[in-house]
Amino acid sequence: MYLLTFSLEHTEPPEMEPDLIAELLWLQVLQADRIEHIRARAGPEGFRVALFVNAESATEAQTAVQHFCRRAITNNPQLRGFGVRDQL
Repeated sequence: MYLLTFSLEHTEPPEMEPDLIAELLWLQVLQADRIEHIRARAGPEGFRVALFVNAESATEAQTAVQHFCRRAITNNPQLRGFGVRDQL
């Protein structure tokens, strides 16, 4: 299992609570994503998100999270306008 963190930023950060961001992300999780846990907290330009991913390697976990984030932002109207930065 791998912990990956990243910033979910918006040019004009909407007034959303971190729990709502986590919930919106959870709504987009598919079994194939192998995401076990999501946490979000407020930051200066958006949110800091942590995902626990059940993967064979760090590279596999990073790839899975990149695909997941693109899909989540594209498929959820409330997340449109956000972008991912600083993925570790």
